[in-house]
Amino acid sequence: METLDISTAKKTIKLVDGDFTPTHTSDLLKSFLNTKINYHKLHRLILQEKDHSDTTPVDNARIQELQQAKAEVVALVEEARSQGKNIQIKSIVTLEFTDQ
Repeated sequence: METLDISTAKKTIKLVDGDFTPTHTSDLLKSFLNTKINYHKLHRLILQEKDHSDTTPVDNARIQELQQAKAEVVALVEEARSQGKNIQIKSIVTLEFTDQ
């Protein structure tokens, strides 16, 4: 078995690569964004349960960013739909080890 050198380990994973109808694009991206929004809402709740004075600025900011991205997706999908176009999506995730 090969030993992994975590100081230089880097892995890319292709999550999405293809052409999608506006409906499929909307379903895919809104599902992803809703999952991320819910993650941050749950994280915010956990932090506030531990410390009622915690205003969770990081989670609040990220939720706003994701909600804005969701609104942009809706607008782009509607534009594609009105023009009779599909949407090409390419999504690659890069994983690297970092210090805690």
